[in-house]
Amino acid sequence: MSHDSKALKGDNPIHKPAEDLLSRDGFAQQFVQQLLQLDAREGFVVGVAGPWGYGKTSFLNLLQHHLEVQDHTVLHFNPWMFT
Repeated sequence: MSHDSKALKGDNPIHKPAEDLLSRDGFAQQFVQQLLQLDAREGFVVGVAGPWGYGKTSFLNLLQHHLEVQDHTVLHFNPWMFT
């Protein structure tokens, strides 16, 4: 089997725009710009909802990438790990 760059990939989330084969990075960039315009003094919550396999984790990874490129810190919080 050859290692053709067009071969099917596994069902793993992407982490960088170069891996985006579904053209979601533009929306991720726009979303980051909108987040950065929010007044966070009172706090805010953003949810990403969708069925299993629709790319939520990939989208969050793209958001993280763009935030970190702009020198913002991203903290991961998993509420399932706390009672």
